[in-house]
Amino acid sequence: MQNSLGELAFRNAHQGDNSFLSSGIYLAEYGHSGPAPWCALFNLSAAEFKAILLEILENEIEGQEWCTAQFHIATIHETPVAAVSAWIEGVNDTSSSLLMSTLMYHFIPEDKRKIAEETLQILSFLRVLRSPGYLQLESIFTLPEYRGKGIITQLIHHILEEQKRKHPELPGVEIQLSSDNKAAIHTYQKCGFEITEMRMAYEESILEIYPGMGKIKMQKLY
Repeated sequence: MQNSLGELAFRNAHQGDNSFLSSGIYLAEYGHSGPAPWCALFNLSAAEFKAILLEILENEIEGQEWCTAQFHIATIHETPVAAVSAWIEGVNDTSSSLLMSTLMYHFIPEDKRKIAEETLQILSFLRVLRSPGYLQLESIFTLPEYRGKGIITQLIHHILEEQKRKHPELPGVEIQLSSDNKAAIHTYQKCGFEITEMRMAYEESILEIYPGMGKIKMQKLY
């Protein structure tokens, strides 16, 4: 695909991309205004969080967002510049939230998990359930120097077309965002997504562990 960016192409991720993915996931977690929820919850430094991500990615646990095989990457002249994780929720009747809880138990040190017990209760107010059978998009990021060029919009369009070909029974696609991330919400609305659910926190202390006062679910039907 030729454009002003040069040779823009899309491909599936592989284990050799894990360093790029771990750094990019941190960018996605950090959000538009911070903080990175996992770092804030478990008192992790950026380096500690990225090291845990590398371990999780290396284990290829499907059905949740941090699985290398589920990432789609945009490249320019074969150099990765953006990525999106995409999976179908509830495959084998196992929810991604249950898988993420399992990851916390196995990969987060026990002392860090104890630190998070109280703050996890606060974050639970923002829990938005994913719809089983729907394609999920998460860990969406573009390297800072390539932002504002429409790369993610093109990558998501590519993913939706590819997944619909592979799974014609898919009813639609979902994404979850901070309610404060107005720019991203507007971008996805232009792509045909609609807000279908919103959960709001009532204590400003939520801003210490999450980049916004609320979380929304956006959905696009095929």
